[in-house]
Amino acid sequence: MTNVDSTSKPSGQSLRSQNSTLQKKLPNEADRRTENALERLGQRVSHARRVRDLTQTELAGMADLGLSTVVAIEAGKPGVGMGNFIRVVNALGMLDQVDAVLDPARDDMLVQHGINSLPKRAKANKRRK
Repeated sequence: MTNVDSTSKPSGQSLRSQNSTLQKKLPNEADRRTENALERLGQRVSHARRVRDLTQTELAGMADLGLSTVVAIEAGKPGVGMGNFIRVVNALGMLDQVDAVLDPARDDMLVQHGINSLPKRAKANKRRK
């Protein structure tokens, strides 16, 4: 008769692999904030589409995308490509709003870096002889 240890790990899967799998299932704060941001963007796309009296199918056709892509965008799915998202925004006539995202003029750190990078004094013009 053989002894079977009921606490042994499943064959082919290390303890590190099991812990890694478990950690992937538990979202951290950054993951939750990302998910929330994607959901809010998806809701905004949905609102913009509905106020324009468009169906998801019509928007997909206008953006030259599949219906499942529009559904995924509106659901805030993280796997949607940025290009597809931009195509939907363009089809909604809102592409100009994308320029406001990460606008350098609105980035306080970037503005401060530019100020700090300025020379402390102006260089004197050299006169030619």
